[in-house]
Amino acid sequence: MAVIPPAWTLISLRPQGQHGALRQAARKVGANLLAASVVRLQPQQAPQALSAALACPVRIATSPAAVRFARHQGRIEGQWWAVGAATARALRTAGASVVHCPLLENAEGLLQLPELQAVHGMHIGLITAPDGRGLLQQTLQTRGAQVINAYVYQRQALLLRAAVRARILALSPAISALAVTSQSALDGFLAQFTDAETAHLQAMLCIASSERLLHYVQSSGFRRCVQADSTRARSITDALSAAMATTTPHGAGYEHSRNP
Repeated sequence: MAVIPPAWTLISLRPQGQHGALRQAARKVGANLLAASVVRLQPQQAPQALSAALACPVRIATSPAAVRFARHQGRIEGQWWAVGAATARALRTAGASVVHCPLLENAEGLLQLPELQAVHGMHIGLITAPDGRGLLQQTLQTRGAQVINAYVYQRQALLLRAAVRARILALSPAISALAVTSQSALDGFLAQFTDAETAHLQAMLCIASSERLLHYVQSSGFRRCVQADSTRARSITDALSAAMATTTPHGAGYEHSRNP
């Protein structure tokens, strides 16, 4: 009788209620998904700031959630810049006529676009949440831009349910992976475990959605790390699938690579 290898488990730290796409993508590569949300997204009213940001010649939306919450407070139209393809789709659906999106779907990729290089003295509206995409604001300000933040939603911290914590700690690190698309989400997740429990987590595969996050998870003690091409569900599970093909159930495999 053929031996069926145990299924991999992918731990998702996406905000509460936003695991659907990653769950479907994980299922397609033969993995289970364990939702472990440590934040909930809540709307935040910012009428004056949003009005000022929308009046800027350059408007940047940092996530589909930013677009979703902004469209309930103001009109989405004209030209926009988006961090990734999912945000770009949300902008077009909301009414934007032109959307610029980098091939490298993260803040670093957006900052490489030619239109965002010579921005000295330019007013740039950033539609986002507090503590989100700080690299964008800092870099644009360094380049001399006047950044106007419109915080249209906020992240509310959540405690993991006891049952979820127990399931995570019962996983075999050799065939478990943690999807990291946010530094703050990873910090909030790890803060809910003891040092001994964290050591168990650090033995799992860690999939980071950018080079910056890759360096961060490595500095956080994760030993098996790979980089996905973006935060998109398909990019995360492509990296997972490559790892599944090169890692034995007993934990042999690789240390650091970049998903091609």
